[in-house]
Amino acid sequence: MSKIFTAAWIGLFWFSICKAQDANRPTFFLQGDTTILSHYVDYGLSQSNNDPSLQGSFFFNLGPQFRLGVWGSSVGYPSSDTHVWMKGVADIRIPFTENVEWTIRYWDNHYFKSNGHDGNTIGFDLKLSSWVVIYEIHSNFLGYGVSADYAALGKTIEFSQYLKWYNQFGMVQFVNSTYGNYFDIKTLFNYQSGRLIYQLGSAFNSNAGQFSGGAVFLWAGVGVKF
Repeated sequence: MSKIFTAAWIGLFWFSICKAQDANRPTFFLQGDTTILSHYVDYGLSQSNNDPSLQGSFFFNLGPQFRLGVWGSSVGYPSSDTHVWMKGVADIRIPFTENVEWTIRYWDNHYFKSNGHDGNTIGFDLKLSSWVVIYEIHSNFLGYGVSADYAALGKTIEFSQYLKWYNQFGMVQFVNSTYGNYFDIKTLFNYQSGRLIYQLGSAFNSNAGQFSGGAVFLWAGVGVKF
């Protein structure tokens, strides 16, 4: 299955490179954000050991399509002295039409103090109006020491210019691992007021027992863009 997905994404990648030649004249700018979460949950799994988390990112946009940057978060895991997760991020966004765009992502993941969690992620996002199709290849899935593929379908509902509701259903497929595959569901409300963004979310993991964690999570957060 992963080989079929990979072949399809590679085909779209080459098409997007050709399409990129028609892009608008580049513009260059910096952007960043800082967020405080009551609990950091990703892929249906706790990343902060049920504690609050502080996150931040900083990006340099090399035109309307390319950007480079860093993302960081405080994390916590049972029986581990790892406290920080840092990503080097690079992505290219290719718009095909006003409502269709294609994004290719690369993450270079580093955990401190334990480098046993380190790995990289290649991601592909195909946005179709308010829908998004996601496919990711993880060399070390969230530091569990195994590779995995992740596929998801997301939908954004806009109640207004400021209030949005995002829902996502995803599936994790481990490669040559004793871990069992599982699906996760995430729902997230975002409300923006000026530069401030408030969020309220929940997530579910279908096979939480193998990770010694909960199956259902709730969190709230507030962030600022600059």
